[in-house]
Order: sequence, then C-alpha cells, then structure tokens
Amino acid sequence: MTLEQRAESYSLYFPNYPKIMVDKGWLYGIWQIGNYYKRKYDYYGSYPPSYLKRIYSLFPDKTKLLHLFSGAIDDNESNDGI
Repeated sequence: MTLEQRAESYSLYFPNYPKIMVDKGWLYGIWQIGNYYKRKYDYYGSYPPSYLKRIYSLFPDKTKLLHLFSGAIDDNESNDGI
C-alpha cells in the first residue's frame, strides 16, 4: 500500500478524527486518544485502549505486529503473531 492509501484507510475507520497526512514521503498526524489510559492491567506503559485499532487501520495489509514493552494484550484483540 502507498502512504496515501494508508492515510485513506485510517480516515475510513475513524471518519470523525483528524486526518492522517502525507507529505514528502512522511505519514503524520495527531492522535488524541483521550484521558482514559487505564486498562484492566496495571502494567506501566501499556497501550491506550484504541491504540492497536488505529495501528491496524493504517496497516490493514499486515498480519503481524511486534509488541514491545507495552504490558499485556487482551485475548479478544486481533493479535495473531504479536
């Protein structure tokens, strides 16, 4: 996928959020995830609740995600190969 296609994929999944932009080979944007960062795990540094959904929307063609230093992952998430 091109960067433009990835930005469009994100916009389709999250139409009410600020768009992801592409400029000079860079994909960038602002993610306001909210102020509720607590998950059911008490691990420091774990992902905010919607973070993985946003990552998967940018990379729908990828099937594996390397999950480093971010606590635990819920069993109900699409986490093949994490």
